[in-house]
Amino acid sequence: MNGVPVLYNSNRNSKDAGLDFKITYIWDGNNPQQTGNIVHIYNNETNETVYTATQTNFYKQECTVPANTLVNGTLYKVTVNVMCAEGVSSPSEPLLFYCYTTPDFVFTNLVQDQLIQNDSYQVRLSYSQPEGEELEDYYISLYSSDKTVIHTSPVHYRTEELSLTVTGMENNTQYYIKAFGQTVTGMQVETDFFLVFVRYLQPTIYSLIELANNARGGYTTVKSNIISLRAYVYRDGVEIDPTYVNGEMIDLRDSSQVLRFEDSFGVPDDFTIELKGCSFAPNSAPMVLSNGKYAISVYYRTGAYEGTRGVPKAYFDVRAAGELTYVGISNYIELPADNRLIGFMLTRRNNLYEIVAFDYGEEVEPL
Repeated sequence: MNGVPVLYNSNRNSKDAGLDFKITYIWDGNNPQQTGNIVHIYNNETNETVYTATQTNFYKQECTVPANTLVNGTLYKVTVNVMCAEGVSSPSEPLLFYCYTTPDFVFTNLVQDQLIQNDSYQVRLSYSQPEGEELEDYYISLYSSDKTVIHTSPVHYRTEELSLTVTGMENNTQYYIKAFGQTVTGMQVETDFFLVFVRYLQPTIYSLIELANNARGGYTTVKSNIISLRAYVYRDGVEIDPTYVNGEMIDLRDSSQVLRFEDSFGVPDDFTIELKGCSFAPNSAPMVLSNGKYAISVYYRTGAYEGTRGVPKAYFDVRAAGELTYVGISNYIELPADNRLIGFMLTRRNNLYEIVAFDYGEEVEPL
């Protein structure tokens, strides 16, 4: 039998001995059909055989090395023989590879569900590896809310300080950010997907207060783009005086009470509304928008689901009822204490809804 397997050589090979990993090879299709393979792994320094295994494999040109068979921080070499109906092939040329513990590669200034109040954000990363394996390069990708790649940064090779700026993020939009890297021996590293929500004040041609000096007339004109909205508190349909919490929030823990905006308040086709509060009752609707024909309701929910891995979480869902009913849910947040300030931001754009839940990390003083 003339065939000899050729080990796949990327010129840089690095494996984590604490995990299962594969050794791949090429077996020429003109050779007899393989029925299996024999893998031999040697300590490159001592040439001692540290692992030998025979595996049945008719189609895949690979060998699997079980986790914890080898030791991280060591240089090894491997050869493979292919078995077929005609016998066993000659061994491949040896291939060198390192074993290193998978590095820690994490964001240091990003958390899940983070609020970013600008159209750009400088992300910082941290890299560490127990055996001293160095990071060679890294880059960052920005994704849409459905995890479609929007932008990928150039690859950066200066790894003394791991920092890149994500730019071009739109207001009232949800994104994912993820970083990727490669060590000097070719091990691929990556962070988790981090969900962020971008909300910032957009500059406009109008100011909130506009002053005009009329020198010839000897007077000044003051224009305001601020509109005062008045709301009323009702209990069982009867208007009552509101109860305030710290002069900033209204106490609506009595389920028979509602806060209703009736004057100078309208909902445009596209909008963003943010609501903050605490002590929400599960399955209650902290906000309802209605014009008498159509209604948009937001509900506060708690529960343990497959998406939370069975751990109880909190979230909001939106239901827009009209000719058709739209239902959407927010991201999950940790179950809040009664005095923990949480909330949501609801956006409608081109008749599509997006709702994001927030834990603001603040505690409200009790009444």
